[in-house]
Amino acid sequence: MPALLLPTSTQEIVFNTVFNTLLLEFLLFGIYTVVYAGTLYVYWTKAPSQRHWMIICAISVSYLVCLIQVACQWYFDKRDILNIEVLQGTLVSALHNSPRWLTLLNQICYFIAAALADGLLIWRCFNVWSSSIRVILLPSFFLLCEIASAANLDPSPSQSETLNALVGTTLLMTVATTLVTTSLIAYRMHFFAKENVFDDTRSLLKYIVEVMVQSATVYSLATIPFATVSIIHTETHAPVLVARYYTAAFYLFTAGIAPTIMVARVALISEVSQVKVAMSSVSSMEFCRPTTGNVDSVLYQKPENSQIKECQEWLTQSGHL
Repeated sequence: MPALLLPTSTQEIVFNTVFNTLLLEFLLFGIYTVVYAGTLYVYWTKAPSQRHWMIICAISVSYLVCLIQVACQWYFDKRDILNIEVLQGTLVSALHNSPRWLTLLNQICYFIAAALADGLLIWRCFNVWSSSIRVILLPSFFLLCEIASAANLDPSPSQSETLNALVGTTLLMTVATTLVTTSLIAYRMHFFAKENVFDDTRSLLKYIVEVMVQSATVYSLATIPFATVSIIHTETHAPVLVARYYTAAFYLFTAGIAPTIMVARVALISEVSQVKVAMSSVSSMEFCRPTTGNVDSVLYQKPENSQIKECQEWLTQSGHL
């Protein structure tokens, strides 16, 4: 953070908060590491045709960003603590007022984590809407607003309030992107589910919607508090400082682990769902005889069958089957 002179009453609170959040970051990163490794294993055991390098790269870069942020924060906090020649007030100031380049690195990590989570969601939305660019214009606009808000992440110490406002705006834009994109995907899947699709396909669609909505909800709940305290200008107010430290730790963790868990949950049902959908398709063609005409007339004349095909093609393309 930019240099600030903290009141004496606030120094002890900041000192304790820095240590507590550092330990919290270690704990959360340990959980993240286990989840990330498990997700890679589950996703990598899928058939090669069902793997998507974009998904693997997105969750891997998110993990790497979290690793860099935690490692840098730990290194500089340890360096300041081991410098026994500093007085208590100077130590607290050093812990709270990071080097300017470290402030830049932290904000870049927050931005990359948000952009990756939103970019992966927009990519899924693009696929589920049959590669329609028009549909993703609004979430893409919000994503561009995130980039614009993060364009000045290296201000001078006198511009600390500007930095906080930019960070808060970026976080609010990522919430808007997440909510809009998730709503578009949920609407499209709800449309598929209302068509005359097979029961197993309908159940799969509902499950994917639940997973995405839950992931978006958790991500939004972690982002909104961080955005709120970032916009508040009273940096020397102890409750605001404490809230910023804790919400920042939870935000970076959630921004990385939420999409990772979403990928793992969907991948875990992939093989079973693929078999069930295939069996349902065969049963329907063999036993659902029309009263007039033949099976081919039903398959090619009813619009819902084209929706079934489109739905199953998207599920396979996006790695859900």
